[in-house]
Amino acid sequence: MNKTAKKSIRILICIGIILSSTCPAFGVPRAGSSIADQTMLYVVQPGDTLWDLAAQRDIDRELLAGINGLDPEARLIEGQVLKIPLGQLITHEVQEGETIWRIARNYHIDYQIIMRENEMTDPRQLMAGQKIAIPIPPERVAISISPMRKVWSFDLWPVNGEVSSMYGMRDGRMHEGLDIAAPEGTPIYCVQEGVVVFAGERGTYGNAVIVDHGDGLRTLYAHASKVLVSEGEVVEKGQVIALVGNTGRSTGPHTHFEVLAGGRPLNPAYYLPVNR
Repeated sequence: MNKTAKKSIRILICIGIILSSTCPAFGVPRAGSSIADQTMLYVVQPGDTLWDLAAQRDIDRELLAGINGLDPEARLIEGQVLKIPLGQLITHEVQEGETIWRIARNYHIDYQIIMRENEMTDPRQLMAGQKIAIPIPPERVAISISPMRKVWSFDLWPVNGEVSSMYGMRDGRMHEGLDIAAPEGTPIYCVQEGVVVFAGERGTYGNAVIVDHGDGLRTLYAHASKVLVSEGEVVEKGQVIALVGNTGRSTGPHTHFEVLAGGRPLNPAYYLPVNR
């Protein structure tokens, strides 16, 4: 893998869909904070707005926008992927005479958590009228977004190889997956348990496998030299489902890997771990 591709995929995986580190001054959690570490990825549906998603989770709209590097007035696009805190974020306006210790006690959380969420270095720096983010742990919040709309990250790669082509425009056409180069015959692993809905020859994809993971989420593995599973078969995470090949429209042995939500291709780099 060249240095540019390696750097790009590490950035994508590490920070998910946050495209900007710029956050409003009134307390948007920073990347790496406890709330930022406890998130799910959500695929925007037709008609979704930041207002509605924030209301469903009892999150301040501006905080939700900040987590995702968006303007609070931004219009969402169907298929866009957002980070949604599993816990709850509340905006608290500091009152005259309030201290961080009193605020923490009222919300039943450690004051150091509030400091970390708001990048505070001095617990005495609060001022009346200041707005700060108060994180409520996920175990104290009922999840209100339908599980049909959740997309979870995977914790293993489909192939032990090198990324040869990223998701995105390529030669004037959209490349809807991630190409992972590896020697022919290298095992291809299923990244999550599910049911095989296709196994066989699939046009330009060559020999391919498609696995349905439920909740509208599917993964596709293409250009295999050999398919080892059958349609209708239940497969486990980490199971070898095919072998790397050069079938279909291919310029060398590799696996073309796609992640699809509701039939819409997503950038696989958002869902794969940094370490293989």
